[in-house]
Amino acid sequence: MHVPLIPGALGHIECQTSQIFLSGDHTIIVGLIEDAHIYEDEPLLYYNRQFGTFKPPEGSSDARNRDPARATNSAGNTFSTQTDSDVC
Repeated sequence: MHVPLIPGALGHIECQTSQIFLSGDHTIIVGLIEDAHIYEDEPLLYYNRQFGTFKPPEGSSDARNRDPARATNSAGNTFSTQTDSDVC
């Protein structure tokens, strides 16, 4: 497929448009995945008007063993990214 891809992104998903739904002032496009790639690097985190990074749990030596609900902002403060709407 020849679609624009964002250089330096941690992942790319290429889709074929399957359906288009109009709802008020929104358009929802459903796609069938044709190709996908992920790349190793640290994700950019923006939460509560701050940039930060994910931090491995205490005592963990594996940086891949991250708690997605815990993060560290640029000042080094740890905060939770989980909200009430995240809990089912």
